[in-house]
Amino acid sequence: MTLRARADVAPDHYHLLLSGVGEEGNFPNVLLYHSENDVVEELPFQQAWPQAFSPDHQWLLLDGKFINADGYESHALSVRELEATGSDARRLAEMPLGAVFSPDWTRIAFGATGTLSTISFPDGELLNSWSIAPYNVQSVAWSFDGRYLAAIGFMPEASGQALFVVEP
Repeated sequence: MTLRARADVAPDHYHLLLSGVGEEGNFPNVLLYHSENDVVEELPFQQAWPQAFSPDHQWLLLDGKFINADGYESHALSVRELEATGSDARRLAEMPLGAVFSPDWTRIAFGATGTLSTISFPDGELLNSWSIAPYNVQSVAWSFDGRYLAAIGFMPEASGQALFVVEP
């Protein structure tokens, strides 16, 4: 079970997000509590993204699992306005390996099979994409000033690794 809390600008205004209660693989839907109106919202997601709330108190980030074309469970980063009770979340990126936000929260970097990409946040517009084939992204990190992006790539059938540094 995971409980995440988010205090907002007003001292008596906060959000609680409860996810992962029960048997793994069969989690119930995420619950979101809004203190300003005592509403508990059940969202059609079983897990939140590791960073569930944006630092500006505007966005809720969710893990929109889905079954891919090969029949395997995959992950998708989905986003919704935090205060938009009852609204649908929209998918920003499918299978975003190692997804991380830039220091100013305006971009998201992530990998997919053979690529490293950045998208704008919260729009989800593709900004850059680099081929790193035959490597797949293992992890991604931004420099402190957001000027550089580093990724570690690995080869699925080999033991090779590589470091990629780009200037988005």
